[in-house]
Amino acid sequence: PTIRCPGCGDSFRCKEWRRWAGSSMFDKYIENAKHLLALRCIACDETHSLLSPDFEREDRAKLKALVLSKLPSTEAKRHLLDACSEFGSAQISAEEFVHRVSSDIVLDQRLLAQLM
Repeated sequence: PTIRCPGCGDSFRCKEWRRWAGSSMFDKYIENAKHLLALRCIACDETHSLLSPDFEREDRAKLKALVLSKLPSTEAKRHLLDACSEFGSAQISAEEFVHRVSSDIVLDQRLLAQLM
């Protein structure tokens, strides 16, 4: 994800920001992200995180295709892609992202398990 500069409003990739933040600040950032992206499954009552490791480009493309193939409609796919784009460019918060995609997208249990 990107981080928005409070001064100028520009966005920086996490990898760029990390160099200047220091390891303790970056660790705190990651810890906060884990908490914000934690979900409790209503079926199994286990906690999972939407925070993903840094996948290679090919792996991300495969995962994207898998998730999109499970969505019920073109509208749901567009909604997810728009939310991902806005979150990736720091236009919406993590909470807003989860709210938008959880309001109309239901993933089946096997796909959710693969993503976690």
